[in-house]
Amino acid sequence: MAQNRDLTQPRVLIVEDDASLRALLAASLQELSFEVDAAADGLEAAQKIKESVYDILITDLRLPGLGGEEVLRQAKALYPDLIVIVATGYGDIRNAVNMMKLGASDYIQKPFLKDELIVRIQKALEERKWRWQSRTWNEELPGSDFGDLVGRSAAMGRVKELAAGVAP
Repeated sequence: MAQNRDLTQPRVLIVEDDASLRALLAASLQELSFEVDAAADGLEAAQKIKESVYDILITDLRLPGLGGEEVLRQAKALYPDLIVIVATGYGDIRNAVNMMKLGASDYIQKPFLKDELIVRIQKALEERKWRWQSRTWNEELPGSDFGDLVGRSAAMGRVKELAAGVAP
C-alpha cells in the first residue's frame, strides 16, 4: 500500500483531459524527480489506480468517462493515505467542500501557476509524513497513547514527538 512507500521519488498520477496541460504538468514534475504517469480520462485513471500504487493523484473535476469525483472515491477506497489534489476550471465553493469531504487533500482553481501546485504538493507530502510518523510513534512507544490528547495534524505530531522525548 501507499503508506509504506519511500518518498524520495514520489509517484504521481495526473488525470487531465487537456493534452497540453497534462504534458506540461508531467514535464514539470519529472524535472523535480517525481515519477509521473498520466491519464486522459477517468476510466483510464481508474484502471491505472487499480494496477499501480501512487503517492499523489492530481485530477481534473470534469473528465470524460468517469468524473473526477468518482476517480477520487475509487482511489481513496483503495489507498486512504493517497494525496489527492483536485484541479479544475469549473470550481465553486460547493465543489471544493464536497471534494474535501470525500478526502481530497487540496483543491486548486485553473488556471494556476506551476509553482503554486508544487508548493501544495510539497505541503501535502510533509503533512502525510507527519501523520505516518505520529502513527508510528503511537504504535511503537510504550504507553504512548497520550491519554486525552487528540489530533493528527503536523503540529500535533510534533507535540507528541516532543512529549514522548521528554517523558522518560
